[in-house]
Amino acid sequence: MKYYRVHTEDIAYKTKKPVGLFVAIWRLVEDKILSEQEEKEYWENREYFEKVLPVPPYYENGNPDGAITWYKDTKEGNRIFHEMSFYRRMADKYGKKLFISECQTIPGKVIYEDDFQIAVIDDKDNDNDKDSDKDNVNVNVNDNVAVVDQIEDVQIGYSQENAVQVRNGQYEENKVNQENTEIQENKKNKKNKIDTKELVWPIHEIKEEDIESCVNVIRESFATVAKQFGFTRENAPGFTAFATDEEKIKWQMNGEHRPMYGYFKDGNLVGYYSLVINDKHECELNNLCVLPKYRHQDIGEELLLDAFVRARGAGCQKIDIGIVEENQVLRKWYEDYGFIHTGTKKYDFFPFTCGYLTREL
Repeated sequence: MKYYRVHTEDIAYKTKKPVGLFVAIWRLVEDKILSEQEEKEYWENREYFEKVLPVPPYYENGNPDGAITWYKDTKEGNRIFHEMSFYRRMADKYGKKLFISECQTIPGKVIYEDDFQIAVIDDKDNDNDKDSDKDNVNVNVNDNVAVVDQIEDVQIGYSQENAVQVRNGQYEENKVNQENTEIQENKKNKKNKIDTKELVWPIHEIKEEDIESCVNVIRESFATVAKQFGFTRENAPGFTAFATDEEKIKWQMNGEHRPMYGYFKDGNLVGYYSLVINDKHECELNNLCVLPKYRHQDIGEELLLDAFVRARGAGCQKIDIGIVEENQVLRKWYEDYGFIHTGTKKYDFFPFTCGYLTREL
């Protein structure tokens, strides 16, 4: 089992550990930093997570033991990660650098567990080991450094590189301390096997200068569907792979005012979707796609769950989608995320059947 947590660089007062993403954004709310609309979305997202994510009971008592929550690398736990998109967007917008820490061994003593997460506190046995390591480090330093009493401004040491500045019988272990600190950190990381890396928010609103890239991504992505089911410009000229051009996307952006979002990787657009929002608290998800060589990397899932979050933020209570009904793999994929099949329709201008699905938000 692998575990992960998303956090900032800030250190929590109680736990002495990096502040988790949920708490970091709550602090922005407390400090009145979010806009009125963003704060509204915050409370909507908070209400949603309180419904789907169990709240560990120790929070009711103010977390007296300083427990840290780690999410599980499971279907349930990973879905929570992808549904954090509002929080990750706010962190990105307001300059909160995010990191994701991962480990394959439980990093402490477990005091709570459910399908999504575990909560751990520091293991006292591990703390004793740390103290033992610290004592060993002090011994090593003293063995290698000559202590001189009552001498001012004298440089001595076991090597020129690790020189020690001696003043009035006190020595300052310059590089020695640095090296020993690195040794302790390496021991700790090796023991807990915690890997931490920066977490960059990849989904951004599409701008007019991105339209050419959007067209290319949509065409190339839907071309695989056309090839699979035998659609061509002759028998299906209105299919997305053939009917999408810059003029059409510009009209959707500036004429229909569709919200459009893209997944960027290394500065390149690799995934896309748009929303059509109506006046009945409903919306339609359009053209969700990922370039073929970037599939099976959870990008589609992240785009879909981001669409849910943004649709809820726009006041939508339901989201609809139309697909090629013959594409049963795609239908099942959407159904796995809570969509319900509502029916089909056959059009004379398409050589396939259109399938329709809906999902409550």
